[in-house]
Amino acid sequence: MANLPETATWDAGVYQIETTDPVLGGPTGVTNAPLKNLANRTAYLKEAVDTLGTQKAPLASPVFTGAPTAPTAAPGTNTTQLSTTAFVLTAVAAAVATLVTSVAGRTGAVVLTVADVAGAAPLASPAFSGAPTAPTAAPGSSNTQLATTSFVQAAATMAAPSAMVAHFARATPPAGWLKADGSAVSRTFFAALFSAIGTTFGIGDGSTTFNLPDLRGEFLRGWDDGRGLDVGRSFGTVQGSQNLSHNHGGATPAAGEHTHTATTNFGSTPSINQPYRLLGDDGAFDNIVNSSTPGVNSAGEHQHGIPVDGGSEARPRNITLLACIKF
Repeated sequence: MANLPETATWDAGVYQIETTDPVLGGPTGVTNAPLKNLANRTAYLKEAVDTLGTQKAPLASPVFTGAPTAPTAAPGTNTTQLSTTAFVLTAVAAAVATLVTSVAGRTGAVVLTVADVAGAAPLASPAFSGAPTAPTAAPGSSNTQLATTSFVQAAATMAAPSAMVAHFARATPPAGWLKADGSAVSRTFFAALFSAIGTTFGIGDGSTTFNLPDLRGEFLRGWDDGRGLDVGRSFGTVQGSQNLSHNHGGATPAAGEHTHTATTNFGSTPSINQPYRLLGDDGAFDNIVNSSTPGVNSAGEHQHGIPVDGGSEARPRNITLLACIKF
């Protein structure tokens, strides 16, 4: 006894034994012909199924390739059915339309469209709206990263920190600066400046205010800070006017040899110890001997001064500008 030989072929049909066929066995016998046709078909189908099994995804967590497709569910479907791209885009469009309607109802004006909400800013020269935000770059960064307001404020503070003093060619302080005029200002409102200078230039009211330095009419001098040129000087103190100790030489000019004259009530300058002739009552001149010597009155002890030149202060050539302090 042996098995029929099988070939994995799809036989066109299954042979029907006729009443006139002789009963013959064996691989080629008429009696085994229908069985052989069916066996061939079975072998063919098994081979096809085995081949197909190697090309299918498993039921558990299949990994598809290519562009798998599936039926698109009806709009609004909320089940475990797979959603296609068509289903997703339809749902997004419906959600955006609802958002636009809601915004229009609240603001009174339709300012959005489906394209506006679903789209994005272009890469080239985007025009943002609202209050866009971005990461703040590290202090000192110098590249093409966007600069936030925090970065700009920090950079401005580094360029002109609180308590910086500068002179301006204008009569009013620029934004962010105060006149350095000794005024008492709020410790709270100008907290950064108060933190920097404290009460060095005045305590204000002692609790809520402090004083700015008063630089009006003053020349500025660098703090000695231990160098030894301005010894014993404390930071922020005022120093009075002074000249370096020195000597002046001077003399009054001589008048040269000269004489002094004296005038008497006789109307002439008499010679010393000479007689005067006076007209007497009889009309004749009488000779009188002057018994005193005319002289010149003394002015007493005195001195001649040396002329003085200059004004009320010692100063170099200068120009006035407005001194301000950064708060």
